[in-house]
Amino acid sequence: MASWTAVMASSVVAEDRFDGEFFSPAYQQLDEELSRISRVDTLGRITHSLRKGIFDISPNRYRDNGIPLVRTQQIKSPLLSRDSMVYIEVDDHEKHFSKTELIAGDLVFTKIGAGIGDVAVLPSDFDRYNFSQNVAGASVNQGKVDGHYLLAYLATKWGRQQLLRYMMPSGQGKLELRDIKKLRIARFESDEVGIAELVVKSEKALRESRTNQIEAQHLLEAELGLDKLLIQKPVGYTVNFSDLESSRRSDAEFFHVGYESFLAAAKNFRLGWQPLRNVTKQTTPNFDGRKEIVDVSYIEIGDVSVSNGSYQTSMVAPKDLPANAKIQLSGGEILISLVRPTRGAIAIVDDELTHTTVCSGAFFVCTAKEVSRREIIWLYLRCMKSVFEKYCGGTSYPTIDSRYIARFPVPLFDDALARRVQELVVQSKNALSESVHLLDQAKARVEKLIEEAVKP
Repeated sequence: MASWTAVMASSVVAEDRFDGEFFSPAYQQLDEELSRISRVDTLGRITHSLRKGIFDISPNRYRDNGIPLVRTQQIKSPLLSRDSMVYIEVDDHEKHFSKTELIAGDLVFTKIGAGIGDVAVLPSDFDRYNFSQNVAGASVNQGKVDGHYLLAYLATKWGRQQLLRYMMPSGQGKLELRDIKKLRIARFESDEVGIAELVVKSEKALRESRTNQIEAQHLLEAELGLDKLLIQKPVGYTVNFSDLESSRRSDAEFFHVGYESFLAAAKNFRLGWQPLRNVTKQTTPNFDGRKEIVDVSYIEIGDVSVSNGSYQTSMVAPKDLPANAKIQLSGGEILISLVRPTRGAIAIVDDELTHTTVCSGAFFVCTAKEVSRREIIWLYLRCMKSVFEKYCGGTSYPTIDSRYIARFPVPLFDDALARRVQELVVQSKNALSESVHLLDQAKARVEKLIEEAVKP
């Protein structure tokens, strides 16, 4: 059924937009609802500035510490992800890039690319930040509005739909700074402080989750001696022909001596080791979507966070499931990505599943034979993910054969360490769930206020 909207010429001129989608009935309704709210500001009025990020910064300037450089992959999380976080030196920042400096509480937007319209608030983990060219940075005027409230508002449909509306129609999509400034922000002064506090508490819970996981990782690395490894970087190395024959590999990467220190740490562990297949039970393809009649929860590689191992699911109708939806889960499994495995997309599935849950066949799926050792196996694999590169095949889209994963050496950690790691990982997971819950609460409170304000 066709639908259309009558638009005043003055509106077309004011917005400088001629595409029909911009003036669709859904967006017209959005305008009407926001007009019923007693106080609405624009983002441009309540920020000090809105700027583009550093243009074409060379990866040669990236460092492991210093001033965080926010890129689009960090904005996948509204509280800023640590996935692939890079830094620039303080001196370099102050000398060349100080004009694009942001501080904790400011906002960043993805303005180009697949995640266009994503928004995050800069957490208090660092005092200062910088950002790349595909990101827009909003320096928030804290005297007029709290950036944490802004985040909660922009996460609602009224905020999100505005961001999508202003996206320039093109193959890639783009948000212009002038349009981000036009975003209409509903104001509820008596409630904004409480909403902002929920986001701050969410940020604190996320920090607690990260701290617990880091502590567990340090315990495991110290036990294996990974924190004291000396990595060999020879100019060249030699291999026996018999090794080529037995491994059926002739690529230099497979025999790179840099991996041997990590593998030796596992194979020389004082309590011994076993291949992964001996301490877990693998789940092979067992799902036939043709037999399903209701929507199922689906997990693919991109649903797993490489920073903390959490995952999300999508409800998908059986007829819409991808051909690679091959493994049905029962709960408690460890998922290990076979695609670009060095990214570390490794997760533990929840013990209790409320829906039929299926994952991609591009995961190696296994269940720990001893549940008390599940978390330490998971964390160990995350710590050793760089070694997976030894076994990868392919170049632009590297993958690892599941047989290498099955044979991967796993140290036989003592019970005390396994229990302590399990405690820390569970605490980390609970804190992460609390963070998500608090953020959802903040968003729900804003939505309720708007719904009450726009009632006819």
